[in-house]
Amino acid sequence: MQAQGDKLSEAVLASRTKAIEDKKKQLQRDSEDAQNDFKQEMQEIFNTLASKVGDVLTSYEQQQGYTLVLDYAQQQSPVLYAQPSTDITKAIIDAYNVKSGVPAPPAQPAAPRPAAKPPVAH
Repeated sequence: MQAQGDKLSEAVLASRTKAIEDKKKQLQRDSEDAQNDFKQEMQEIFNTLASKVGDVLTSYEQQQGYTLVLDYAQQQSPVLYAQPSTDITKAIIDAYNVKSGVPAPPAQPAAPRPAAKPPVAH
């Protein structure tokens, strides 16, 4: 259209411009639909997983005799401090992995720390 723009009649130019605009609108709608489908599928996956983890957590807390379990991972958690020994996150993950039948990934070795740079003499 750019190469032939000055050679095209007003009607052909208007028709092609409208076709381009229609395709742009359809592409935008398709993109929005795909994003909405993705968000909905992710929410369904999250809900399914949260339900399964919730079941494991309920079973674990009953077996261990807990009366309160707090989620302090949230940014605005009211928990200001907790002993690391009270954190049951790993135990819940391990229990979930056992129940799900999916083995936990192998532990990754800790990355070596970069060597300290020697001081620069001036």
